[in-house]
Amino acid sequence: MENAKKWSEEIGRRGKLRYLINTEHHFDHWLYNFYFDAPVTAHKSAREVMLRMDVSYIRKRTKVQYQQPLLINDDHPLRLPGITYSEHMTLHLGRHTFQLLHMPGHTIGQTAVYIPEEKVIFTGDNVFGEKRTAIHDAYLDKWLESLKRMEPLDFEFIAPGHGKVCQKAFLKTQISIIQGLLENSKTTKGPEVSDEIRKKVDPFYPTRDIGLIP
Repeated sequence: MENAKKWSEEIGRRGKLRYLINTEHHFDHWLYNFYFDAPVTAHKSAREVMLRMDVSYIRKRTKVQYQQPLLINDDHPLRLPGITYSEHMTLHLGRHTFQLLHMPGHTIGQTAVYIPEEKVIFTGDNVFGEKRTAIHDAYLDKWLESLKRMEPLDFEFIAPGHGKVCQKAFLKTQISIIQGLLENSKTTKGPEVSDEIRKKVDPFYPTRDIGLIP
């Protein structure tokens, strides 16, 4: 919550926020939308999952899903995306284009935001920058496909959902992790993957990351 306030204040000092993009339905990516004065955009599948949530459900889930439970009151306003897309959408703002790409994997409604003019891609939680890869709610087969679809894009830097900003070369590491999980699993549902397999294929496991399932 405090980070959301700080980001909103910092954005206000730099200019006017035109759009807020939710890259997925996990709470840490949209719970504090109400702090930002701009239209909210997400993939239609992400919004559909958000619609099934209420404050009571979110409070219960945060107790088991997050190391540091999110602060949420009974009257907490849940502001859902008002704009959705199916496969891709482009926002034209000044000299920049923001390409919203449906990249299912970490969640089914995962969004990546590619800004070709800056040679950067915001991957959401499909990439964990030198952090262990969290796979609750994951579809590993689709995740691998999405990462491979990113490879041909002309970018130099990755802004991940968690962890450090990294160079494009790190994409191969993330592909290797997901490929290893997929090959060593009997199912594409993430929660079925054993700790033994995770340790084998993820060089950053069991490094803990604030806000993620251990």
